[in-house]
Amino acid sequence: MNRRMVWAGCGQLAEVRIEAYSAVGGLLHGSLDASVYCCARHEPGATAAIHAAGLTAYRAGAPLHLSRTCGFVFRYPTARES
Repeated sequence: MNRRMVWAGCGQLAEVRIEAYSAVGGLLHGSLDASVYCCARHEPGATAAIHAAGLTAYRAGAPLHLSRTCGFVFRYPTARES
């Protein structure tokens, strides 16, 4: 079972988007649970928080059409996180 991911960034403009996946059907990237936004400096901490929650991290980059801050987490309604 996945644990709730805890992440707080610095609030600066995000440069990186990391997708957080839970395992489903034997695949580590089975269910997209969240998108985590961070600045380059805090990418290692964000990735560590994802792994600590039992999730798989995938660096997807930040879409140019979205303005997010470091520490913003979008949890998808279909997330398998507890």
